[in-house]
Amino acid sequence: MGFDPIAVVGRGCVFPDALDPDTFWDNVAARRCSLSPVPDGRWRLPHRWAMGTVDDHLDRTWNDVGGYVRDFGAAFDPTGFRVAPEEILGLDQLFHWVLYGARQALREAGHEEGSPRTGLVLGNLSYPTSAGTAFAEHVWLSGGAPSLLRGAARDRPDARNRFSSGLPAHFAARALGLGAGAFALDAACASSLYAIKLACDRLHDGTADVMVAGAVNRADNLFLHVGFCGLNAVSRTGRSRPFHRDADGLLPGEGAGFVALMRLRDALARGKTVLGVVRGVGLSSDGRGGGLLSPSREGQERAMLQAYRTAGVAPRSVSLVECHATGTPVGDAEEARSMGRVFADSPDLPVGSVKSNVGHLLAAAGMGGLLKVLGAMRAGIRPATLAAEEPLPGLHGTPLRVLGETEPWPGLRRAAVSAFGFGGANAHLVVDAWDGRDDAVTLVPGTRRPPDEPLAVVASTVRAGGGGGTEAFRHALLDGSLVGPATDIDVALPGLCFPPVAVGRALPQQVLMLEAAREAARGVTLPRERTMVLVGTGVDTENARATARWRAPSWLEETGAPADEATAARVRDAFSAPMDTERVVGTLPNLVANRLNTQLDLGGPGCTVSAEEASGLVALDLAARALRAGEADAALVGAVDLSCEPVHRAALRELGREDPAGDGAVAVVLKRLPDARRDGDTVLALLDGDVSGEPDLVIGDGDDADFDPAGLFGRAHAAHGLLAVAAAVTALRHRVLPRTGGPAAVAPGLRTAHVIVSPLEAPPARVRLRAADAGAWSPGPEPRLHVFSGRDRQEVLAALESGTESAQGPARLAYVSDSDPRAQGEAVRRWLVEGGIKPPGAAYRAAPVGGEVAFVFTNGSAAYPGMGREVRLALPSLGDAATAAYGKALPGPEPDAGEPVLDRIWGAARLAALHVGLTRGLLGLSPDAAVGYSSGESAALVALGAWRDVEALHRDTRESGLFTSELTGELRGVRRAWERLGVDGDRWASYLVTAPLDRVRGELADERAVHLMAVNAPGVCVVGGESQACARVVARFGAAHAIPIDYDLAADHTHAGGVDRHQLDGALVRQLSSDPV
Repeated sequence: MGFDPIAVVGRGCVFPDALDPDTFWDNVAARRCSLSPVPDGRWRLPHRWAMGTVDDHLDRTWNDVGGYVRDFGAAFDPTGFRVAPEEILGLDQLFHWVLYGARQALREAGHEEGSPRTGLVLGNLSYPTSAGTAFAEHVWLSGGAPSLLRGAARDRPDARNRFSSGLPAHFAARALGLGAGAFALDAACASSLYAIKLACDRLHDGTADVMVAGAVNRADNLFLHVGFCGLNAVSRTGRSRPFHRDADGLLPGEGAGFVALMRLRDALARGKTVLGVVRGVGLSSDGRGGGLLSPSREGQERAMLQAYRTAGVAPRSVSLVECHATGTPVGDAEEARSMGRVFADSPDLPVGSVKSNVGHLLAAAGMGGLLKVLGAMRAGIRPATLAAEEPLPGLHGTPLRVLGETEPWPGLRRAAVSAFGFGGANAHLVVDAWDGRDDAVTLVPGTRRPPDEPLAVVASTVRAGGGGGTEAFRHALLDGSLVGPATDIDVALPGLCFPPVAVGRALPQQVLMLEAAREAARGVTLPRERTMVLVGTGVDTENARATARWRAPSWLEETGAPADEATAARVRDAFSAPMDTERVVGTLPNLVANRLNTQLDLGGPGCTVSAEEASGLVALDLAARALRAGEADAALVGAVDLSCEPVHRAALRELGREDPAGDGAVAVVLKRLPDARRDGDTVLALLDGDVSGEPDLVIGDGDDADFDPAGLFGRAHAAHGLLAVAAAVTALRHRVLPRTGGPAAVAPGLRTAHVIVSPLEAPPARVRLRAADAGAWSPGPEPRLHVFSGRDRQEVLAALESGTESAQGPARLAYVSDSDPRAQGEAVRRWLVEGGIKPPGAAYRAAPVGGEVAFVFTNGSAAYPGMGREVRLALPSLGDAATAAYGKALPGPEPDAGEPVLDRIWGAARLAALHVGLTRGLLGLSPDAAVGYSSGESAALVALGAWRDVEALHRDTRESGLFTSELTGELRGVRRAWERLGVDGDRWASYLVTAPLDRVRGELADERAVHLMAVNAPGVCVVGGESQACARVVARFGAAHAIPIDYDLAADHTHAGGVDRHQLDGALVRQLSSDPV
């Protein structure tokens, strides 16, 4: 596995006391502490309602100190972007920070003008922002307690603030002209380095020439302080002291950091200033480890060692490590142990942590560490870490040395940056100072696979609304039945690795995703260290209920109403239950993915991905890229959203998107196709790397879509794209065309499907899938054939009564049961004993049937909507066999009511071919003769293989006009015949007449425009002709003896004489001469 060196060519930041990277470095070099009490008004409630004590802190915090960004508004210029300033100013400062920092990085890189070959990967802590929580509060209070709006957000914020996960990346890409795409991710505190790794991937793959990698944390800070106190993680002394023996916790900070990246060889060729060279990035997850909140030395070590393997350098070559160290005793001690093992060969390793200066920036922490290291490289010094005078005892006996004083940085300036997140997401980055050496641009040999290698989808599970699990989803998709919102979530307790009380207090999105993933992983081999987990999701506005709970008493107070504790408690409880430790853990947004790593003990990289409606599709693309590059052997890809809630609906309504909301979670498992075959997995579908070509089916939300899953399941926002993929997988596996409001149409020739989804503020996202192994499906219980035999009826009855099934003896009883075999068996027994009406699906013979066997083939008039649907779904191999035998001529969908005659003729031929395959292949019967009725003769020739070039026959019947406009449809040939006969008419009619043949002929003797078309049986005829003339004839027989046939085809010689001879010669005559029977 190789890593083509990547150059850092631009930087940008919004950090406490630093609105540019140079000021940030100056602060670090000057040992400035940028921690302070919370600014006035930031939390939007009086201090006394927020502050508690170490001993009494439920729903409160014991500390308000943090790293806060101040005075940003004065520095931000909303002009100069590709969107109007007024479109920017209504957005939360999170959006502004991203625009500001990314533009800063691009400006330093000399790419401020944007480019179709520039993209953005954004690490983003997916908690609601200040404006996002205010929007949610306004929606809730407007609907339930408008009087409290006086104390809450009096004016409703811009509805776009509800979408603060993926939309900031999309909006920045549009505003900055970044045409190579943008998305966000959340790997908790490891988000920055995850973003850099994925941005480097884009450069390595050649799909972009410049990438901006960044990370931002602008979540509602009240939630962070109260929440981290709920986890007992906040410093009690109000000091951030990484690796200090008396450290007592972290202090939350906020900010955003960015780097502009290019391939090093390209940066040098274009004369760019190289600020640093990324040599490798290692990602991992703890897996089961020590749980969701306890760091794992083993997981951290894997990330570090992977980074050095990728970079092709030894850990001992590193001369500075910017550690994750947050000041929590357990976390710092575990990091010291893991680093002590990885860097055991280093004689002396200076380490530090910028969290002593700015606090824990969470998602942006790694970016702060990297910008600190880049500044140190340029200055040639290793900066001090504040409060390093009494190091952690766990550092003793290791080569790690916490820098208490600034010192020179001689020799090779190679550094590492670590970032380890809640839930076990780990990342480690190796970066060099650029000194102009040519060997730094040498490409380390890699093992990437071709980008278009097909990947196997080996599992696809869905929880859609209140419809239950995957089988319910499949049933709804194939039957076209609507599914409502989710109400309850069932959790399987066997095998659950979390306490049930913890799962019960987690956000429903996390639980729904957990259950979908557990089902997907069942029966599939997932290599522990080589399986990655990526889940598409977005900000969950349910998190804003906690901050509303904490602010509610102050709103009540501002109304002038009594605000005693009992009243305040009732108002608080209306929003949320108290936020104890389990509830706080259950809100951590990255745990939507990393909880799956823990449950399934998967140690590959894990994070959430946010691209609004395309979140799941971007996650799928990232997983596919890792598999094709050989960086993973399996990928669990998911997406989840519970959109059936008032805040989401209100936001969409205000943005002019009246999409039907939906709830859903989807999980798919991907492997390389050879690996899936080796592991014995069922391949449900294939994921193509190339999305070009014309598909057989388009699923999604565009105008060209054949089917939009939202019509059945609603639009589960962040899960919408992957739910469409699951629908496509189901359609391909069962060879059907899904429809809203009706059963899916069987289409045995279905081989390719595109999924196209248009997310907020971004271009459409596309995925191409191909059919693989066909799957059987029955809408009800699978039917079972029961066979009882004996010498005679009495022995057969005795066998039936005793339940002894066999095929020994000449007398044979067979019946099919599906729901209640006992009751159906009793009904068959009574029929055998007492006689009467034979039960459905039953047959009895006293002796085997002898003689010859004939296959009888009907014509197109027997076609009906849904014809053959059940057998095709239950035995899809028959459809695949027809596709192989007849190409595109026969494997079309079954005909609908009112379809043209030719479609019905071919529909009957398709079913005939299916029945022949079933009768020959499964029942083992071969005909001694074939009898065809009308076009059934041609159907017999096709189904029995006598007519070999079926595709040519299919084409000629359509192109000749014979069966589209001459003898049916516009009836051109028939009208010419009528003109010669002097018949005035323009409509055809056909009737099934039950009367003696002589009488029928007698009634037709004087009718020039009505003719005898067929004699079906003694006393049963078909007559047809001009509609008014037919009406006169059939009136003589009476309605009880003349049934109209919805099959307007002139099949008698008189009317066929009106057809041009060249049309006959050019169609069937040519077929017969080239393919003799």
